[in-house]
Amino acid sequence: MTRILGAPQNVSSQVLAPQQQDSFEVITDDDLYKADEHLTQEILCYAGYTFLAVLFFIFLIACFVFDPRAFVIAFGTGSPCCLLSPCITSLYKYTDPSQLIQASSNKYVPGIIVEDDGSLKSYEPSPEELEYLFELINEFMEPT
Repeated sequence: MTRILGAPQNVSSQVLAPQQQDSFEVITDDDLYKADEHLTQEILCYAGYTFLAVLFFIFLIACFVFDPRAFVIAFGTGSPCCLLSPCITSLYKYTDPSQLIQASSNKYVPGIIVEDDGSLKSYEPSPEELEYLFELINEFMEPT
C-alpha cells in the first residue's frame, strides 16, 4: 500500500497516490523465456504464412504448365474448383483454337478446305458462295 507523503500513519482512510512504476524493474528469466517464446511464435507464424503462399503459387504455376486452357477457363470464370471437375475437359472440343480456326475457315472462306492435319485443299468456289462472301464483306464495310 502506498501512502501519501506527510500524511499521518495512524489514519485508516488515506487517499492513495497513483502507483509509479519502478524505473529499475528487474527482468527475470521467466520474462526472457516468455519474450523468446512470443518471438518464436511470431516468426513461425510469418514463416508458415509465407510457406503457404509459396505453395499456393507453385500450385497455380503447376496448373498453368500442365493445362493452360483449363487454368485460363477456371480462373477466368472465377471457379478454380473446376480444375478438379470434368466439366472443363468436356468443353475442350469447343475451346481448341486450331479446331475453331479450321471450322471458321471452312465455313466462311470459299475455295479452300482446311483438313484435320492442317493441309489446305483448294476447289473452285460456286457463284453462290462468292455471292454470300460479297454480301458479308459489304455488311462489314457499311458504316453504322
